[in-house]
Amino acid sequence: MSVPFPLLDLPVVNVRDVLEMLDVSDLLKISSCEKLIQNEAKSMNQIKSFSSLKISQKEEMSADEVFELLQLQLLNDFNKFHRMNRISFGLKFSTDIGIEIVLKDEKTLKWNIYVEFIGEMDNYSGMRTTVEVENRRIPGILISKRNLYTFWNDRIAGLKTLVAWMIRTYHIRFETFHLIFGTQSEYSEELKSIVNFVNYRQNSYNNLVIDENGGLIDEEDIKFVMYNVTAFRKYTHLGPRSDRRRYYFPFRTESLLVSHAHWFTWEQLFFSHCATINIVDSPIRNEELKGFVSLWLDGYFPRLKHLTVKTKNIMVLIILFGNGIRRGYIRDGVYMSSNNKLIPIPVGVIIENEDATRAATIIFPQQNPPGSRKLMAFEMVVWPDYDGFSYDRNEVIPPGFSSFRYL
Repeated sequence: MSVPFPLLDLPVVNVRDVLEMLDVSDLLKISSCEKLIQNEAKSMNQIKSFSSLKISQKEEMSADEVFELLQLQLLNDFNKFHRMNRISFGLKFSTDIGIEIVLKDEKTLKWNIYVEFIGEMDNYSGMRTTVEVENRRIPGILISKRNLYTFWNDRIAGLKTLVAWMIRTYHIRFETFHLIFGTQSEYSEELKSIVNFVNYRQNSYNNLVIDENGGLIDEEDIKFVMYNVTAFRKYTHLGPRSDRRRYYFPFRTESLLVSHAHWFTWEQLFFSHCATINIVDSPIRNEELKGFVSLWLDGYFPRLKHLTVKTKNIMVLIILFGNGIRRGYIRDGVYMSSNNKLIPIPVGVIIENEDATRAATIIFPQQNPPGSRKLMAFEMVVWPDYDGFSYDRNEVIPPGFSSFRYL
């Protein structure tokens, strides 16, 4: 019978030698172990906490190591760990279902933990491992550093167990619901089961992402998610959805992003009660944008702060004609956005309504060369900006100034 090696009885210098040979995942575990080793590791600057690791070290961590790290923090202070590290959790529903762990650092890092039926385990190749959930060891296969598949007797029941355990144990919210096209015959049934299960435990998400880049999701599934998944911060719709489908959902998130927006017409825009709206490749016409601006000047869309519509042909003069009172022009100005980024205003015209209760700047788009198929952007920012500044934080050129008479 072998005798355990007395690691803690080693002289300090030898403890240091051992620590220098440990990799990142082992060093992380030290933060929850015996004080002598923990203190020695700190004195060597080997590790202070997960937040002290370089981004290159965090990138080296695999999905099972990250999952184990979260459990180790329960021995310390998980709430403090969560405050110090910008980690969030999301649900991913597609052909593969599971959770995603997102770390926002110098880069955004993502690890996926998928749930699969145990009978499919032989169809996966990679490094075999286990993870602990509710004091049970669940078999898993790490198919790549960022993707771990765990195997259960029933994959929907497994995902529900994992979600309920994380909410109960870590007191977290799942911040993002990520819906992707899937091929399984039970797609709709599984989707409804998961959405209803999570809604019973939390009533909203921060973000909803619908990704149709890999294929179009059934219309009824889209409607179910739009009416049953509440997201208050951002709604993102990706992928080339057919322009034959029309949706008139009351978008009420803080931010709205739609790419390949062939289906997104002026009707959808008028239903979008959001602060930030970004629509790419839309059939919206100049006359319709003019109507939208006119309604905004009349007091509609009170939440609006920043509107961007990228389409094939933008004629600012058509949009401006008859809309509001021109207060002046801005050249080389800036606007502070909701995410604390400065939006450049190369050239912009300031408009107000008649009683001066609303002011905005229409940013002139960069002109494309003749024959170019590049999209042009109509962009409108509403004052005061997100920092509370009015347009006069920039140098305002009075109306009629010679350099701008062509406007």
